[in-house]
This record gives sequence, C-alpha cells and structure tokens, in this order.
Amino acid sequence: MCGNYGIAFLDKNEKGFSETEPLLVFFDKNDTMHHVKDEITELIHSGCKNITVFRYDKWYDEEPEGYLDWNWIIQRKVEI
Repeated sequence: MCGNYGIAFLDKNEKGFSETEPLLVFFDKNDTMHHVKDEITELIHSGCKNITVFRYDKWYDEEPEGYLDWNWIIQRKVEI
C-alpha cells in the first residue's frame, strides 16, 4: 500500500482543466506504488506533459475536494 498519492499532468496538447488546474489521477491507501508507476508509464506513452506525483495526507479515505491548482500540487510534490 502506498498511501494517498495523486498524479497531476497536462494532456499531449499541454491542456489541463484550466490555465491553473492540471488533470488529475488519484490513488488511495489500497493502491501500491506499482499502480502509480504504471499510470505514469501510460501517461508518458500518451504524450502527457508536466507529470507530477504528489501526496495528500490530510484526507484519509477520499480524494481531496475543491480547487487543486499547480501551487497546491507543487507544495505536495514527491519523488518516486
């Protein structure tokens, strides 16, 4: 199990949800780092850009809600 991680990214055309909000994929406490790495590989092969892994530990059993911009993501960025 890997805890609560997410991946923020831009599509192959460098677009997110908005100018300040990236596209997001979330993993929960039941996922493994293998799941995260597999998703990163798929995003790379799809041509996605600015792929960033982040951790959100304020929430335990659900995805964070609300406005998640690049500033929020960068503050929680992790290296895997």
